[in-house]
Amino acid sequence: MKKWKPVRRSFVLDKYYYKIAVTGGLGFIGLNCLRYWIDHSFAHQFIVIDDFSVGNPDDVSDMLAELGKLEIQANVAMTRYVLHRHWNPDETAPDNPRLNSSPEKVCVDVYKHDVAQREGIELSLAGATAVVHLAGQTGVVSSIADPTRDMEANIRGSLNVLEVCRKMRIPRFIFSSSSAPLGTCAPPACEVSVPHPLSPYGASKLAVEGYCSAYYSSFGVKTIALRFSNVYGPRSGNKGSVIAAFIKNIFAGKPLVVFGTGNQTRDFLFVEDICEAITAALETDNLNIFGMPIHIASGVETTVNSLIGKIENLALSSGFGPLTVIHEPARAGEMERCFVDIAKAKQTLGYFPKWDLDRGLEKTWRWYLQKKEQGCAY
Repeated sequence: MKKWKPVRRSFVLDKYYYKIAVTGGLGFIGLNCLRYWIDHSFAHQFIVIDDFSVGNPDDVSDMLAELGKLEIQANVAMTRYVLHRHWNPDETAPDNPRLNSSPEKVCVDVYKHDVAQREGIELSLAGATAVVHLAGQTGVVSSIADPTRDMEANIRGSLNVLEVCRKMRIPRFIFSSSSAPLGTCAPPACEVSVPHPLSPYGASKLAVEGYCSAYYSSFGVKTIALRFSNVYGPRSGNKGSVIAAFIKNIFAGKPLVVFGTGNQTRDFLFVEDICEAITAALETDNLNIFGMPIHIASGVETTVNSLIGKIENLALSSGFGPLTVIHEPARAGEMERCFVDIAKAKQTLGYFPKWDLDRGLEKTWRWYLQKKEQGCAY
């Protein structure tokens, strides 16, 4: 039987964090965070702001329906999902009255809105006590194709949300940055590495990190920029990143496309470790990290060729393969080597990744395989 395990608690959390807002909350990381927070009774009220360009309201509905009885209340402004969750007695903490009530009520309010448009954000964030900002344009290639769109989505959208946090006195803002601002710095990357972005995407992330620093220093908004490495895991069906792309190609009977030799390296991070890091950033009261970037990664360097070998083993065990791999020229703006020193995250957030690549890939593969068996097409 699964045993309930408590998560970190703090005075800051109990006093302030009652309603968490997530921009881009219908995306891959947003949905996983919602599930993680509900599973751990981190909060009972959530706001999701999403433009529905990638995520789908059905995704949050399906995720919540896995956890209990769900009712949906729609109006002109938003859709409210009310989850009545019944706890398994084996999962209940005897000394935690918040979890002993049955059923537990969780509310998720979903607003359709593009944060690049300032008007309307105030209405959506009413009552929020923290913002996890995941919305934005996420591709290097897309940013090179249309730098202006990348700027609008990432810089203007982020500044709009920061301004609302300042105006409405929302005390905390967690920004999803990446390693892209650092560009060609010698690995392992760390927070003191000098940024040298290779793409408009990296430049836009670096600009928002600067605004995070300014809004903490000038206005007291407790900002933290988390630089995520290459994130993968369940619920990534809409992602175009390398692991998701490889698995979807396998199911479609297509070859795996590698840009370059395959000797380029990345730091692959399982999504549940991201959820833990974001939760730690919401809870911390460490004044030394507000307004600063912090790398969140596995700290392990893996070549794309090695990744293919691990995925092929999973495919063969399920009756797929052998795999065909084709090579295309390396793409502009992408780093040759990328892995990260996570010492600062360990010291300041108490962050220690729990998922190695083999275990994370296995869970990710099982999720995709289950979706394929259910007839889902990605």
